[in-house]
Amino acid sequence: MTEEVPAGIVLRTEGLSKSFPGVRAFDNVDFDLRAGEIHCVVGENGAGKSTFIKLLSGVLTPDDGAVWIGPVRFSHLTPRLSQQHGVQTVYQEIELAPSLSVAENLFIGNEVTGPLGLIDYGEMERRARDLLGEFDLSIDVKARNRQLSLVEQEIVQIVKALSKRPKILILDEATASFSRKEITRLLNLVQEISRKGVSVLYISHHIEEVLSIADRITVLRDGHKVGCFRREEITIEGLIACILGTEARAFYRKSAHRIANDASLHVKGIAKDGMLHEVSFSVSAGEVLGIAGPIGAGKTELARLLFGLEKPDRGSVSYRGVEITAHTPSQAIRSGMCLLTENRRIDGLLLRRPLFENVTFAGLWRTLGPFLGLRTERSRVRSLIGQLDIKCTDHTQVVGKLSGGNQQKVVLAKWFSNAPDIYIFDEPTVGIDVGAKQEIYALISALADQGKILLIISSDLPELAALCSRVIVMKDRRLVGELAGTDVTEAGILRLIIEEKGEAATA
Repeated sequence: MTEEVPAGIVLRTEGLSKSFPGVRAFDNVDFDLRAGEIHCVVGENGAGKSTFIKLLSGVLTPDDGAVWIGPVRFSHLTPRLSQQHGVQTVYQEIELAPSLSVAENLFIGNEVTGPLGLIDYGEMERRARDLLGEFDLSIDVKARNRQLSLVEQEIVQIVKALSKRPKILILDEATASFSRKEITRLLNLVQEISRKGVSVLYISHHIEEVLSIADRITVLRDGHKVGCFRREEITIEGLIACILGTEARAFYRKSAHRIANDASLHVKGIAKDGMLHEVSFSVSAGEVLGIAGPIGAGKTELARLLFGLEKPDRGSVSYRGVEITAHTPSQAIRSGMCLLTENRRIDGLLLRRPLFENVTFAGLWRTLGPFLGLRTERSRVRSLIGQLDIKCTDHTQVVGKLSGGNQQKVVLAKWFSNAPDIYIFDEPTVGIDVGAKQEIYALISALADQGKILLIISSDLPELAALCSRVIVMKDRRLVGELAGTDVTEAGILRLIIEEKGEAATA
């Protein structure tokens, strides 16, 4: 069925609804996507984002409502119909063949063949290079997918979708779990895709990146559409308030903690040639110390040196008067330290293993004798699931199936089971929604109340301003300044980061 549609609208829905047993997952939603725009859809886990994608991609059938692609009306779609009418969807999970080359992955199912029907690898590689070249991408088309970084694999997935010449590209959490530098690379690609006339429906948890690339933003909450805004119409505070249904200032509220008078952790001149200049600081029990700086400042390198993932050339670390300088992660763990890495999916979790194994494996060194008491371990894991409010079917659920926020809680549970005194968080809320951020912040605050030492590495300035009693700022792989007390503000941190000539500043 076809009918006249408003000028410039390439996709729209009217009254689109979907229920599952006991849950109204998507309720009477009207939406439209314009030609060549980037329309971002945001909301907490459970807001209806994934259901929306699956309805548009034909994976799910709606209970009510309709979808128009151009002038054609559909009461429901199938994956084939959706693709035939110019819609391509790139899901969060990597869906490439690890042992095949980039060129083979780009044309899998649509291989280039010669006169005898055999695959023409040379021509396929040439076309793959041309396709990547359209977006100024330099990836070796002969490289096996398993040799690529995660961000390169995501780019290949996107280019594979673009090879079908879609009018509409749906991207589901394209930047989840990536570093800031990798996120910037992907956002530049998304903007280039839009400039070439492809309409982009972009699903993301990252409020900052949404505000940086969106033409319009639609907010979903509990399956309902609660707002649609042009980028210039809304601030970060307003967007958070719309997503949560609460005032944004409550989201970034600073908590007061009892901080010990004397410093418990001393880092003195820690350094590694070519990686980090001498860095020194001290932290007291119950204190939350922020570590800020631009990309390449040396923040993650500092964390790796403290945790023994890299061996320092100079300097020392001591805790309560005892030297604990670590040359291996095992040494750091035994000294009461833990590290929540920036990319939990790569080096924080066993994604294909059950939840209880992920929680217990960091503490296996504490086990006495050759056997693990599974009954005791599982009982402890169930207790941590309740303590951290991890949303899962049970302790046997595969961790890769959990949401980003719940995966981060599993990482926390892993370390909680090891009872550390020193927590190093590297980008603790990357890839999780606003509601999950609140829960992580509450957990950090509770740890400080227990007298733990917390180091928070973050590129999220409001996050640092809300959580930390002090913030040290790094630049060019060295410490350049410090803020404390009422000086710990977004503006104060930013001033140190962007100060002219990169000279060390005084707060």
